[in-house]
Amino acid sequence: MQNAVEFQYFRSVPGKVVSRCGTTEFVGVRRVAGGWEWSDQIVAIPQSHLTRYMREYKRAVADGALIPATKADWEKQEGLDVAAVKAERGKSK
Repeated sequence: MQNAVEFQYFRSVPGKVVSRCGTTEFVGVRRVAGGWEWSDQIVAIPQSHLTRYMREYKRAVADGALIPATKADWEKQEGLDVAAVKAERGKSK
């Protein structure tokens, strides 16, 4: 049995820049010529990463720089039909 990696999901807030702690990346934001560009995409962050940097992410949510989202929101964004995937996996057994 595979170990499932758990995630938490967030949306960035235009005008707020949150670095992905421990990396040179940003959550839902990228640098462009002349400033920043925000994405309306939901970002999945692994639980192991959140555990390590929990204080920083909690502060970003409390400051209104990140908005928590749900797994269902992320799956919808990604166009995932979870029921269809499970049905297909059941056929291959």
